[in-house]
Amino acid sequence: QRGPPHRSGNAHALGAALVVMMICAVVVYFTVSMWFLLWFLLAVVVGVRAVSNPRAAERLKLSLSLSRERISVEEHDILPYIMLVPSVILFVAGSWWLTRFYRAEVEYQQGRIAVAQAQEDEALQDLTESLQHIGNAITGIGYRDSYHADYAVIAVNLLKEYTRKAQDENDDQSYQSIQATLLSVSTRSAEKATELNPTNVRNWESRAYVYQELVKLTGGGYGDALLAAINQALLYDPVRPQLYHQKGVVLSLGGLDDEALEELKTALDLQPLYLPARYDLAMQLDKMGRTDDARKQLEFIQNVLEQNDLRDSTAYTQIREALMTIGTESSACLLYTSPSPRDRTRSRMPSSA
Repeated sequence: QRGPPHRSGNAHALGAALVVMMICAVVVYFTVSMWFLLWFLLAVVVGVRAVSNPRAAERLKLSLSLSRERISVEEHDILPYIMLVPSVILFVAGSWWLTRFYRAEVEYQQGRIAVAQAQEDEALQDLTESLQHIGNAITGIGYRDSYHADYAVIAVNLLKEYTRKAQDENDDQSYQSIQATLLSVSTRSAEKATELNPTNVRNWESRAYVYQELVKLTGGGYGDALLAAINQALLYDPVRPQLYHQKGVVLSLGGLDDEALEELKTALDLQPLYLPARYDLAMQLDKMGRTDDARKQLEFIQNVLEQNDLRDSTAYTQIREALMTIGTESSACLLYTSPSPRDRTRSRMPSSA
C-alpha cells in the first residue's frame, strides 16, 4: 500500500460496500438486474483502485519500440489505464441501462398514481392513462413481472368500464374492437407475469382476478382457467384464507356445493374473523338447505360488527337484510370476491367486503 493513505482508504471502502451488497443480494433476492449492477460497481472499484495505485504497473514493464526515436516506455505506468478501459466501458453501459431502468420505473409509478387518484366518474380516463404509463414501462423493461401483472389487472378493469359504458349507451358495436383488444392484452399480460416469475403468488392472484372478471363478463367462459390459477396460487401460499374463500365461491357457482363448503370452512379455520368468507359460508349453507346453520353464521357476523360499533355501516345493514331473507330463494347470493382486500380501481385487487 504505497499510494496515498486516503486513496487506499477510499478503495477499501468501495470494496467493502461491494461485498456487503453482494451478501444482501444473495440473502434477499438475486435478479438479473442485481447481477449487472454488481459487475458495474466492481468495474468502478477496479478502475478507482488502479488509478489510485499507479505503482502497480511496476509489476508489468513493457519494452516497445515507438516511432523512429525508439522511445522506451519501460518506466511508464500503463497498467492503470489498461485496467481503466473496461471500467469506462462498463460505466457507460451501466449508466445507459440504469437510465432505462429508472425511466421505466417512473412510468410505472405514474401509472399507479393515476389509478390511485381515479374517481368513479372519470375511471375510464384514469385507467386509460394508467395503462399507457405501465405500457411504456413494459416497453422499456419487459422482464419485470410486476409490470405485466398490474398491466393485466388495469386492462381488465378498463374492459369492465367499456362494457358498462356500452350497456349504458346501448351501443355494443362501437366498442367491440377495443373490448376485444383489452380482453386479449389482459389475459396475455397475466400469463406473461406468471411465466416471468411463476413462484410469486401475487402474480397468480392477479391472473385469477383477470379470469374472475372475464367469467363475469363472458358468462363463465374462463371458469376452468380461473380455478387453475387459484390452485396454482395455493401451491405457493397454502395458508392464505382469501384464496380458499375465492375457490369456494368459484366451486359454488359451478354447482360443486360440498367442495365449496369445505373450502370456505378452510378459509375460516385459517382466519376465523374473515367476515366475507363467513358471509359466503352462510349463503352456501342456506343454498344447501341448512338454514339454521346459515343463520348462526350471520348472527356471528352481526355480533362482531356490533362489538366494533359498526351498526351504521353498510355491512351491518347487509347482514340485517340477510337475516330477514334467510331461507328464501333471494337470500343465497354469494359475494363472489377477489382474493385480496383492495379497491377495484386503486390497485391490483378490488375490495372483498
